[in-house]
Order: sequence, then structure tokens, then C-alpha cells
Amino acid sequence: MTDSHIVDRAAKFVFAVLLWLFIRGWAENIWNSREVLSLRYNVSDDRIIIDEEPHDCDFLRAPLGVKGCSYAREITVIKTGTNVAGEHFITYDNGKTWTPDPQQRAKSGVMVWWKKE
Repeated sequence: MTDSHIVDRAAKFVFAVLLWLFIRGWAENIWNSREVLSLRYNVSDDRIIIDEEPHDCDFLRAPLGVKGCSYAREITVIKTGTNVAGEHFITYDNGKTWTPDPQQRAKSGVMVWWKKE
């Protein structure tokens, strides 16, 4: 193989990796957008709260370099309901545990927040 073939293959590989990273990030952002979350969890747009992603772990943020941390997106779904006696309840863990909500303050919704790893 000539040097030009090696450089050409390396350039194609780098381009493919960058394209894959771009598409992966774009698809993740679309999947976790307000509109898609509204459809996934059957709540209105105004009941979705999305925190801004922190950037203090970014490689290019001062001081430059690896910070040894990252953030993971966490989604909390809040559901409300009533039992057969008409008492109001709320759950934050997809229905595993229910807490009484006698004053009916809670509303169903979705919260997206960031957990530092």
C-alpha cells in the first residue's frame, strides 16, 4: 500500500468516527427533547422541566484538560392518581411506591436533570 492510500483510509476512518459521534449526540438530544418526552410520558409540554446541562467537566473548559468527571442525564417521571376511596397519591418511581397527596398539590410531569459521575 502506498502512503496516499494509508492517509486516505485514515481520513475516511476519522470522518466516519466524527459523523457517528455527531449523529449519536443529535439522536440523543432529539429523543430527550420536550416534544418527544411529552409523547413518551403522555404529559403536556408545560409539565416538562429540563435543566440546562452543566459544562464544568468539559475538556476545553478552564483549566484545560481531563477533569475526571462527567454528567449523566436523569429523568424523573411524576405521576398522580387516586385510589378507589378518592384519595390522591403521587409517585416519583414509576408507580413502585405511592405517597399520599391529600392537598392535591402535585401534578403529573417530567423532570430532566443532570447527575455528576
